[in-house]
Amino acid sequence: MTWQQPSARERKAILDRTRSIAIVGVSSKPSRPSYFVATYLLSSSADYDVYFVNPAERELLGRPVYPSLDALPVVPDLVDVFRKPKWPGRPWRSALGFSGSNSDCTTTTPCRSRTMPASTW
Repeated sequence: MTWQQPSARERKAILDRTRSIAIVGVSSKPSRPSYFVATYLLSSSADYDVYFVNPAERELLGRPVYPSLDALPVVPDLVDVFRKPKWPGRPWRSALGFSGSNSDCTTTTPCRSRTMPASTW
């Protein structure tokens, strides 16, 4: 089974069910897309519990930054990964192992950011 991007209706349903989001590769640099997503989610009226993951950061926007998904205090409903295409391995392996389920996503998937609910891993 190959992962397929959900339709607009399916994405809306995923977001409606989502309460916690982990942003892997979040940056403290305001020019980075991950920083924009972090500020957007924190200011969102959807009231998500947002967790930041980046071993090079300690705190961002007044919140702790965790070194890995395994270090989070909760299992997030959704993980958003921001990585350069040449470095996809560690976050993908961590996210795939974190969910404890099988997936056809591989550590060589070249994507800058991909949002996948834990239920599809």
